[in-house]
Amino acid sequence: MKKIVAVVAVLVGILSVMGGCKKDQPKDQPKGQVTNQAADQATVQVNDQAREDLVKYIGSVNKVIKPLAVTDKLTEDLAKAKTAKAYVAKLRNELLPLVTGALTQLEAIKPASKEVQDIHGPYLASFKNYAAGLKGMADAVEKNDDKSVGAAEVNINAFKPAHAKFINDSNELARKYNVKTE
Repeated sequence: MKKIVAVVAVLVGILSVMGGCKKDQPKDQPKGQVTNQAADQATVQVNDQAREDLVKYIGSVNKVIKPLAVTDKLTEDLAKAKTAKAYVAKLRNELLPLVTGALTQLEAIKPASKEVQDIHGPYLASFKNYAAGLKGMADAVEKNDDKSVGAAEVNINAFKPAHAKFINDSNELARKYNVKTE
């Protein structure tokens, strides 16, 4: 048993040393240094472009999202509506215009880099579903259609975790490119 533990310890030590070495790296070259300057410059240029795109994207999205902070208050007010007619009126006249306006602005944002596109696409899709859910909710309540209310709730409720994932993915990408998100 002691022999097995000793062999495993030696293997772990060897593997950890090998993990830091590159096969083609000259012995006199410092670890991690790129030997091909053209490739290094191209990588830096791509990273700079992705970083610039991310900075622009975060600024654009923040301009769209910040005005939506009032939606929490509007949602509380909706819950307090005394009649279905009052609920639908508040939803159609106050909340939906904010959300559809934000959706139009989000659709206008066209990220240049693939990494930013990869976070924008799913967020835009979830935001579209959220807007459709709110419209569907107004229609369903107006028609007193419980089945459609349930379908609308699914779209509305799916937005919160999608938004949280978007924030997490954006922050992760911002850390990667050393971009302050606020």
